[in-house]
Amino acid sequence: MINQHIMAKGSLSPEEAVSRFCGMQGQDYQNSLWAVGLRSRSGTTLATVEDAIERRKIVRTWLNRGTLHLAHGKDARWMMDLFSPGLARTASIRDSHLGLADTTVKSIENLFSKALQEREMLTRKEMYRLMEDSGIKTRSNNIGYHMLYRAAWDRLICFGPEIDGEQTFVLMNRWIPDAAKLERKEAVSELARRYFTSHGPANARDFSWWSGLTMKEIRPALEENSTGLESESAGKNTYYFGKRHDTEKETELPVKLLPAYDEYVLGYSDRGHLFVKDTDKSVIHSNGVFKPTLVIDGKVAGTWRSKPLGKETSVFVKPFRTLQRSEKDGLKEAALEYGNFLERSVSLKMQ
Repeated sequence: MINQHIMAKGSLSPEEAVSRFCGMQGQDYQNSLWAVGLRSRSGTTLATVEDAIERRKIVRTWLNRGTLHLAHGKDARWMMDLFSPGLARTASIRDSHLGLADTTVKSIENLFSKALQEREMLTRKEMYRLMEDSGIKTRSNNIGYHMLYRAAWDRLICFGPEIDGEQTFVLMNRWIPDAAKLERKEAVSELARRYFTSHGPANARDFSWWSGLTMKEIRPALEENSTGLESESAGKNTYYFGKRHDTEKETELPVKLLPAYDEYVLGYSDRGHLFVKDTDKSVIHSNGVFKPTLVIDGKVAGTWRSKPLGKETSVFVKPFRTLQRSEKDGLKEAALEYGNFLERSVSLKMQ
């Protein structure tokens, strides 16, 4: 929890928090903003994180494993360069299943490029309309959505800021022209360093699952980072993590309300240490949905959801067990922290 900056925020700005992770899950946009705020310095609000996105300090696009992530503006390009070749091969297979010829894909991407050169950003509806006007039935087999992430995997577009609750898309090279570029070997090494620093203790299989990279590339990256990471063996596994500090041993684990798809839960191939008995089934659904979680003493102890009602937000918590008085007090503090981030009053309700 310390390495994940859930309980040791320090002075990180939103973009610095994202940079530390080198990629934070972004499937659910609103939840991903809370994931950033949770790890940023005190006083960070929803508006602060959204401002970082508008200033192009944080970029949202399809990265690791082809799923939506948030990345620092200077990291998004080299990360996409790293993942794009493998994702493009996957996309080509999907193209053929959908009956999309290479010429059709290129034609649609040219449409996107021309339209976004004329206008800085377009909403999802407008992107779909471009395809419909060119004869593409966007709803057929979800071709519209496929072409959006296909164009992102081809390093053409990425998400811009939301406007009145609508997603927008921009040209990647225009949106982040100063993004860094790294050679592949250097990129894998840098990704590994930041993963184990932010997620450790974790093993090579965890990193392989999270990144989608093969063990053939990961092993050399671990060797290159051997002096910057510590490691310990447990059973057949070796776990890697950043340098520890003596003060960490004394720190109490707080009660926290983590967002859906949070890296603390999703960022590992083996999550058995986080759950008691079969409670993981209440959090992780077979369709790949990860619910927001209540975490007590480092363990997932329940789920929660929020609902805005007028000027107030109601937080509904469903614990997996009866909470002790001190845990209830900690939960109230966690709800207050969430309310401060939203800049709204929060009412806490148990289910």
